[in-house]
Amino acid sequence: MDQEPHREMPPDHGNGTAPIRPAGTGAPLRGPFAAFDGCVRQLCATRSGRVLATASAVALCVAAIALGLLNAAQAPRHPYIVVKVRPTPVFHPRADVKVIPLPIPTPVLATYRTLAVHLPVEPEAITIIAFHQAGSRPIPLHMKSLVSVVKSSALHKPRPATVETGPDENAEIAGAEERSVPEVYIGPVLRLWRSGRNGEPDTAVDCGTKPGTPVLSPVTGTVAAVHLYKLYGQYDDYEIHILPEGWGSVDCVVLHVTDPKVRVGDKVTGGVTRLASVRRLSQWFASQLDKYTHDGGNHVHVQLDALPRPGVVQLMGGLQAEFGTLKITAPASPR
Repeated sequence: MDQEPHREMPPDHGNGTAPIRPAGTGAPLRGPFAAFDGCVRQLCATRSGRVLATASAVALCVAAIALGLLNAAQAPRHPYIVVKVRPTPVFHPRADVKVIPLPIPTPVLATYRTLAVHLPVEPEAITIIAFHQAGSRPIPLHMKSLVSVVKSSALHKPRPATVETGPDENAEIAGAEERSVPEVYIGPVLRLWRSGRNGEPDTAVDCGTKPGTPVLSPVTGTVAAVHLYKLYGQYDDYEIHILPEGWGSVDCVVLHVTDPKVRVGDKVTGGVTRLASVRRLSQWFASQLDKYTHDGGNHVHVQLDALPRPGVVQLMGGLQAEFGTLKITAPASPR
């Protein structure tokens, strides 16, 4: 029998062990791996065996990867591991787009039935409020004041005006069931009597303020006329007429203004839309309010009139304006 050629054993590594297989020799494994090595060599001796061994190795790798992922998913998270979460998108307006907050209407001063009449100027600009009889108008309408009436002696002790939410009984003032109750102005108000005028002092209201103060629309509706006339037959003044929304027979009249900002047909919002500026009446005369404000009594005048007929407003000087046609005519004289 031929003897196996003598192979030189590798040197010891100094710790009493030697390599399991000498590097680069292809020699069989020794020790506890000898049996396993023999099985693998026999399996790989044929083509089908090599295919089976390869498939087994791939299956073992896939199983190991799956087991590792499962263990990672079930393992508790470390309290100091930071998990990155996709942030919630935040709306950033474009630089060229201006975001304008919705304006807050001025408080309600008075009502006609369910029609709300807002302050024609901001509450902070008010010096005094006075109801009185309307002048030479065809059919002035009576307004219900929502402001507490005080005696003139109380004005020597001025108190700051405040605003509070109106009671539930005024809910229909808002004009819609789902709308919140508008704020009601709370502050001193006078009732003044004018000589030569009949009726109760509740068909017109003067809101005292400084000249140049922005005048806001008292009601929500459509501008029916913007007319320059002669106050007392000699002073330039503007009158602005507004047809309240949903009220086909009512005309809201604003007097003692200058520099109108609206035109016929414009839609306006009560207590929000600017109509004009307060005229300086004190350059010509001191009004009745000057007795209480001592500043000339400059003010804006508001009243409600009944329309002579649908779509026609009554202007100062006995003229009439037909809404939608810009036609101003003198009323026909009675026969």
